Amino acid sequence: MVATGSLDTVLVLGRWPLYPSSPYAGLLLGKVALVVGMIAIALVNRYRLVPRMGSSPVAVGAWLRRNTLAELVVGGLVLIVSSGLSSLDPQ
Repeated sequence: MVATGSLDTVLVLGRWPLYPSSPYAGLLLGKVALVVGMIAIALVNRYRLVPRMGSSPVAVGAWLRRNTLAELVVGGLVLIVSSGLSSLDPQ
């Protein structure tokens, strides 16, 4: 998903938006940051919390619930930003 999104960005803009020079580029960079945050939460869940499920399932379960809620909120924000992107001119 990250690779195809990056390729699509370069195809639409003709370059990678290093600076938010337009509303579109600013929203796009915000979306990238949100997706990176979602990936970070998923990596914490998979490699830090899941291996600890056997030793303290109640505490880890609470962390997993919080992280899952955080991922849902960030995912909703990604959808909101994506809808904003669809209404803007990429140039």
